[in-house]
Amino acid sequence: RIGIHINTNRCIASNCICMDCTESGFRIEGSCNNIYGNHCVDNSPDGIIVAGGYSNKISDNYIINGEGNASDYSSSQNTIRIQSGGYNDVSDNYIRGKNYTNSGGGTNTFTNNRYQ
Repeated sequence: RIGIHINTNRCIASNCICMDCTESGFRIEGSCNNIYGNHCVDNSPDGIIVAGGYSNKISDNYIINGEGNASDYSSSQNTIRIQSGGYNDVSDNYIRGKNYTNSGGGTNTFTNNRYQ
């Protein structure tokens, strides 16, 4: 089950808690969406995934599995994953245990994320 699935454009998701989701906390497939100020806890395989679209802003989110240690993640689990799309901005997130994954290309930007 997916916590929040956005497959349209120009949406805002803020101050949400996605916990124990078995198919990602947030799944974004649209464009020009803002995902900020959310808590993603113990979601698998991804806390937040951008699976399509472009120009999405992912910021100020808290993403953690377990106690936030690297050992709390399998090789197939991710905190934030950009799977496809371009010109996405991932910034100012608090990421525990495993850093973000960018397999979506070189036009995505990642700035000021706090990885611990």
